[in-house]
Amino acid sequence: MTARPGEAGRPVTRSSGTPWYMQAFKARRIAQGLSQAAMAEKLGMSLKQVGMTESGVREPRIHALVRLYRGVGLNLYLDFEEIEDE
Repeated sequence: MTARPGEAGRPVTRSSGTPWYMQAFKARRIAQGLSQAAMAEKLGMSLKQVGMTESGVREPRIHALVRLYRGVGLNLYLDFEEIEDE
């Protein structure tokens, strides 16, 4: 999965307002039968951290996002491109 920012560097979101990359995390967590509390315990994070990040209230830093994705068995790849002058 390649993350691409939306306009003005903001995360691309779907209609719920939650960033798509956190929707992917949540879907994977649920598919694995893990509650937010179980995921928080597995990752050594608080339930509040997982819940706020998953809902899009809090934007995770890169290291936290990598940690979350690894917790559900996913790798996170970032892709950088030069910005073309308009």
